Amino acid sequence: MVSSIPPEVSNSQIMDLLLIMREDIATMRENMATIREDMAVIKDIMATKEDMNKGFDNIWLELQRSVHPMERNIDEVMVVPEVKSQIMDLLLSMNAKMATKEDAGKGFDNGCLERKIHFITIEGKIDEVMAKGENNARDLKRDLAATDRRIDLMDKILAVELKKTQTISASSFKHMKTLSAIGLEDIANQLKTNFEKIGIRLKSMNDTLKVHEERTELEAGNRTNTLLLEKSFLEIRDESLFRK
Repeated sequence: MVSSIPPEVSNSQIMDLLLIMREDIATMRENMATIREDMAVIKDIMATKEDMNKGFDNIWLELQRSVHPMERNIDEVMVVPEVKSQIMDLLLSMNAKMATKEDAGKGFDNGCLERKIHFITIEGKIDEVMAKGENNARDLKRDLAATDRRIDLMDKILAVELKKTQTISASSFKHMKTLSAIGLEDIANQLKTNFEKIGIRLKSMNDTLKVHEERTELEAGNRTNTLLLEKSFLEIRDESLFRK
């Protein structure tokens, strides 16, 4: 696996790869934010549905309020014979109330028609939101696959860098023996600082790999290789300090 990577791979290439991975992760977060916005739209639609149901109940309640007083007026007239002359007026009033009842019925029919149209709109909106969510899911899956491929490439590059660093370190230790006692301490301190920077960088790479451990089957091997790489650098650093 390592032999397919040219030995000229540099540290800057690793950093470029990490920047690309950071952009992929940002794209994933944007997709998840879009999905959350779509769910908020559905929630607003459902709230509108509840408001429409309340409007329907109010129409029905108003219809009942219009009929009940009319019934009470008729009962009062029928039990008082001496005021039968008022029956005609009450019948006229009843006719007026029936007209109001018919208007309420028309309003009810119009409300039902409007409700049906609104629900058709809601269904279309839900279909649109679900289709958009499916597209986002496909984009997310594609981005994850691309990220997995980059992680595999980074694992190969890290293996090459480890071998190069071990060779350079061995040569550096051999060269240090020929230096003066005064310069030896400065060089050893500088080497220690360099190894600490490399260790921090490897830890950052390892943290990046952790983010993807639930999204790819290759993650376990990648993370293990990175941990071994970090451990090897720590051993080299400890060995350099010991020799100093």
